[in-house]
Amino acid sequence: MTLIGVVVVVVLLLAFWYGRRLAARRNAPPPHQPREDSWETPDSQDPPSRH
Repeated sequence: MTLIGVVVVVVLLLAFWYGRRLAARRNAPPPHQPREDSWETPDSQDPPSRH
């Protein structure tokens, strides 16, 4: 029974290591840029108009 537990732990550690390798190989997503059509700007003092 102890051998089965050791095998399960080793398999989980290998799966974790393999998943981290795959995640590291992926390209980083592009940086988030605000939408150009957004009504909210940092220097805007007026509240948005409601329709």
